[in-house]
Amino acid sequence: MFKKGENTNMIQKARIRKTVQYFFDRDTFMSDLEADIRKGIKMAAKLGLKPAFRLNGTSDLSVEKWGIIEKFPTVQFYDYTKVLGRKVSHLPNYHLTFSKADGNDADVAEALAQGMSVVAVYDAIPDGVPSADETDLRFLDPKGIMLGLKAKGRAKKDYTGFVIRLKEAA
Repeated sequence: MFKKGENTNMIQKARIRKTVQYFFDRDTFMSDLEADIRKGIKMAAKLGLKPAFRLNGTSDLSVEKWGIIEKFPTVQFYDYTKVLGRKVSHLPNYHLTFSKADGNDADVAEALAQGMSVVAVYDAIPDGVPSADETDLRFLDPKGIMLGLKAKGRAKKDYTGFVIRLKEAA
């Protein structure tokens, strides 16, 4: 959502600020991230919830190399990735879901063969494909299955190959 006459919002500004901090002041970024995770854990405890963190909301960084996940072994971390073969098996509290993209069909097949769940974006989710729209908690999904997300926002008009178009094919 944007205010009238603006082309960005507070959330986007915060993401940009954090991205700049990640690349130009990594120590402060990591310190702030750890503090934010600790705050999230406290808040979840007060509410009687189990905390879970998705560190790559808009990126595909190798957060498993940061050492932050090991600092919180009882907390669930998860992300989506288009990078097959990331080394995360030593992190039982970190779950990766593979993302289908235009041209990565061989990687999708390999990800499924390795037991990863895979998510694809569709203009209309096909019958028999479980929806991934009801929750973002992919670590709760069965392993080795294909899930579908319905195209939303700008993706509704995306014709780059990112969105699997079934309506036009029919």
